[in-house]
Amino acid sequence: CGTFAATHGLVPLFGSRTTLLLLAGLLAVAAALVAARTGRRTAVALVVLAVGGSFLPRGPLRPAPVGQELLAEVESRYQFLQVVRRAEPAPARTTLTINEGLDSFHSLELADSAFTDGAYYDWHALMPWCAGDGTRPTPLRALSLGDAAGTLRAVYAAVHPNAAVDAVDIDPATMALGDRFFTRSKADGERFAIDGRVFVQLARRQWQVVHVDAYAHQVYVPAHLGSVEFFRAVHERLLPGGVVACNVGALHRHDPVLQALGATLAEAFGEAHAMLVPRSRNALLVARKQQRFDPSVLRSATAPVSLGSADAQHWSG
Repeated sequence: CGTFAATHGLVPLFGSRTTLLLLAGLLAVAAALVAARTGRRTAVALVVLAVGGSFLPRGPLRPAPVGQELLAEVESRYQFLQVVRRAEPAPARTTLTINEGLDSFHSLELADSAFTDGAYYDWHALMPWCAGDGTRPTPLRALSLGDAAGTLRAVYAAVHPNAAVDAVDIDPATMALGDRFFTRSKADGERFAIDGRVFVQLARRQWQVVHVDAYAHQVYVPAHLGSVEFFRAVHERLLPGGVVACNVGALHRHDPVLQALGATLAEAFGEAHAMLVPRSRNALLVARKQQRFDPSVLRSATAPVSLGSADAQHWSG
C-alpha cells in the first residue's frame, strides 16, 4: 500500500509535502491509539503535536539560490518545477529549473534581449537556413519537442518573424509557467501536452525543422527519444531537405552519449554532425533529410531589421 499509493496516487495528486504530512498524521494517530492504552496524557500530547504541526509556517520546498528570487514552485505529475529570477549581474535572467536544478535550466529569458546570451537555443534558431540551402523556407514551420516554457519559440519570433512553431511537451505545467512568467513574444503555432514520440508517430503534418530538446529527470535523454525508431519517425515528418536538431549534454566531442546518439541518428538519416556549443555543456547534433548538411550556408543568415543593435551584433557573431 505504501509503495503503490504514494507512487501512483498521493504524490501525483497532492505533492510530496502534503503526502508526508498525511502519512505523519497517520503515524501520530496510530501512536496515539497505542499510547491510549497505557497513558492518556501521552495520547493527548501526540494529538496536539500532530494538529499543531499542521499550522507551522510552510516555506518553499527548496529555497532559491542566494541572490535569486523564487517566482513559482510547482510539483507536477512528472517533476518538480521552479521559476527563479536573478537580477544581478545585468541583464536580469528568468529561468525554469527542473528537479534538483543545480546550475542547469530548461527555459531561459533575458530581460533586454531576444536571445539567450549564446545558449543552445540561439544556435538551434540557425537551422532554417540549413534546411533551405542559405535561404529561409517560405512558409516556415518548425516543431519543438520538449518545448518547456517556450524559449525556442521566443528566439524564433525574433529571428523568423513569420514562422510557425508547433510546441510539444509532456508536462502541461511547464507550458503554464511559460505563459505566466516568460512573457517575451513567441512564434505562433499549435501546442500539445503529450509525449514527443507519441506525437511524432501520430502526426500527419511535415515540418522543415524538428528540434528535439527533451529530458527526463533533469539530465537524461529519454531512451525512447534516442532510438533508431524515433529518428526514423522524425525523418518521415520532415519535408525533403529538412533538418533535425537535437540538444545533447556533452563535455567534449568524444562524449559517449553524444557518440551513441550521433551513431543512432546517422543510422536513420545516413549521416550526422555535432557541434559543441561554446561556454556550455551542450552539443548541437544535426542531420538532414535526403541531402547533405552544409553549415557554410550560414554565412548568408542575416538578422531581421527589427532586432536592436546589440541583438543584431550578437546574431551576426
